[in-house]
Amino acid sequence: MNFGMIMIACIAGACLIWFVVGKVRHGSSCCGEREGPKKKVQSGDRNPKHYPYHYSLRIDGMV
Repeated sequence: MNFGMIMIACIAGACLIWFVVGKVRHGSSCCGEREGPKKKVQSGDRNPKHYPYHYSLRIDGMV
């Protein structure tokens, strides 16, 4: 009987974790919109040697 209770508690915990991860991953809104976060677009070429330029912008004393 004790083993059965432990199994039920583990299943309930797994369902709770699955529910929370789904809410975080797909967003939770009070209005019913369930859009997930925007996917980040990453460059295919990450080698800094292929980009020899450097640009600095100064705005009101900030660098």
